[in-house]
Amino acid sequence: MLKPRREMLILESLCAKLAKHNATLYERLEDLGRRQNLRVIGIPEDTEGPQVTAFMEDFFSETLGMPIQPNQLPICDQARRSLVPKPQVTPPADHRAGASQPGQT
Repeated sequence: MLKPRREMLILESLCAKLAKHNATLYERLEDLGRRQNLRVIGIPEDTEGPQVTAFMEDFFSETLGMPIQPNQLPICDQARRSLVPKPQVTPPADHRAGASQPGQT
């Protein structure tokens, strides 16, 4: 009767070790996936036009002073805008002396 109980404890211990090792491998995989990602901040909205990848290749080539050579592998495999809504355009406030504010007469 002791043998099945002992085997069960061994299997539970092995399962816990494998779960911990799996979690470690998953974290490493996530890190490897982000290793070659760049975030570029400050490029005005709609500057890139419809070809975001080509725009970013040109941007990095010009910024780093490294011309793209014929038959060269692409500098940029993918490019996309962040999932942030476009900023709303608000008219400038009227700060002239004596100008009435909305809701005031």
